[in-house]
Amino acid sequence: MSNFTGAELVTAVKQRSGRTNDAVLITTSFVLQALNEAQLQIVKMAPRIVSLDKSDTTTYSLTTADTSFDISTLAPAHIGGIWILNGAATRKKGLKYRELTEFRRKYIPVASEGDGEPFEYTRQGNDILFNMPVASDFNGLFLQIDYTAFATDLLNDGTASELPDSNKGLILFALADVYDEIALSMPRFESKALKTRVLYDRWFDDYKDYQTSLIETLYGDNPW
Repeated sequence: MSNFTGAELVTAVKQRSGRTNDAVLITTSFVLQALNEAQLQIVKMAPRIVSLDKSDTTTYSLTTADTSFDISTLAPAHIGGIWILNGAATRKKGLKYRELTEFRRKYIPVASEGDGEPFEYTRQGNDILFNMPVASDFNGLFLQIDYTAFATDLLNDGTASELPDSNKGLILFALADVYDEIALSMPRFESKALKTRVLYDRWFDDYKDYQTSLIETLYGDNPW
């Protein structure tokens, strides 16, 4: 089954909750917010979704003061790897990932500044932190970042979700949020919300297993 559009998903959630004509509590805006939160959580918690894989190679301006580089425009969910390339891409050197707490214990605060190429990095929010200060122009070199992006937010229109085979999961997640909202004034809906979240969790377990098997089939022991 092809992915539903944002409008179709909103309609499905409203119909299943019995709130088709509700323009006060379970509004289109409320349902869209729940659907987009579902997309966010699915991509965050899944090991990786191949259809959202991207590779970005460009020149970045890196700040010397905190050795960080804001990648929020890339919308990275999972970073597969970072490499330093020269302009002709004839040399490619991978940077090693180090967990944030260990990285900060080892490298921060930075004692002095200087030019050079980092060899380790970590992730803090939407920043990548390198293990040493670098020149603001990065010596004219390129950074290549392979990553999994978050899905584009759904709107109440004809644009379909970018998450493959996600209709059931998106509807269940949003429906549970709807029942939680209704339960604030009608507590009997609490049990419906709980049961719906159980169904979502079962769906998501299957979804994660499928994505993992897909990665293994396509890439084997070297997924990136």
